[in-house]
Amino acid sequence: MANISIKIDLLKLVGKEMEVNGRDGLVSGYFIPYKANHVYIGEKGKYLSLDAIEPKQRREGSKDTHFIKISVPKEVYDQLSKEERESIPIVGNAIYWGERQFKPSAPQAEPEPHNTNYSDDLPF
Repeated sequence: MANISIKIDLLKLVGKEMEVNGRDGLVSGYFIPYKANHVYIGEKGKYLSLDAIEPKQRREGSKDTHFIKISVPKEVYDQLSKEERESIPIVGNAIYWGERQFKPSAPQAEPEPHNTNYSDDLPF
């Protein structure tokens, strides 16, 4: 099993650096609007979907194995022009540490023969 290190530059997301009053004084932070960054609002959380893409060629001297882009919902992506698609910013990078190792799968049981006696009713 290998580890992956990921760095995200929040300033590449649509947002605004701000200072607000907190319990212990001013708190610095970065406000990220949901819609502009395609954040999914779920029942248990708010999710920023990202894609890790392996580059065709790695940069000389770089340990980076992937670059990170925002994953735009398909219905939005399909409406973008080629230029807009290509301008989706790279928001970070990732380093895959180690070789991929796959666990052997358990032997598969022999499939049961198909029932050729069909009816109009489904069994579920």
